[in-house]
Amino acid sequence: MPTGRPSAGNVILFETTWGWCAARVGSGGVEVFQLPIASPRRAAVLFRERLAGDATVGHRRMGRYPWESSFPVDPSAAALVRQVREYFAGKRRRFDLKVDWTSATPFRRKVWRALGRVPCGSTLTYGDLAHGIGRPRAARAVGGAVAANPVPLIVPCHRVLPTGGGLGGFSGEGGVAMKQRLLDFEGADTDSLLCKEHAPTHWNSLQDFI
Repeated sequence: MPTGRPSAGNVILFETTWGWCAARVGSGGVEVFQLPIASPRRAAVLFRERLAGDATVGHRRMGRYPWESSFPVDPSAAALVRQVREYFAGKRRRFDLKVDWTSATPFRRKVWRALGRVPCGSTLTYGDLAHGIGRPRAARAVGGAVAANPVPLIVPCHRVLPTGGGLGGFSGEGGVAMKQRLLDFEGADTDSLLCKEHAPTHWNSLQDFI
């Protein structure tokens, strides 16, 4: 059962070619990730606000920006920084990182694990994802799980589009403009959605993953 207990993970801020990212990484893996923002001060403020309800992230841990000035030796944090930088430099298309979902419900974990299998450059609909986890009538609940994803990019919620066309919403930093930018960067064809009829091989990979 999810404990809902706050984490005492390392809170880090680091620069990429797209701007400044922030994350919290604990013993169980990446817990929270924030997409790049141009200003390090703004990135720090937004992440501080995001974690304001977490009693384990006090002023000592948050400190002043950039937090990378006292960058943790923790291997998981170092791997996150390296892989995210590689992604935004165009040198990585898939993340190999451990993510900590202990506070999430079993349904959300199932959605996020399936979503993690959507390859770079591909898109699918909320309905496709619902079918992929064996819950074809749960598209709305799947949408809620996608919106609640605490590690955008690492778990690529930007690759999920509405069935009716368009980009839909995006709860990550930068909103829909960032979603479009990420999809363009990955070379995704947003006019040709990945679905069961058009890509049975990938659809099967989603089924096999669950």
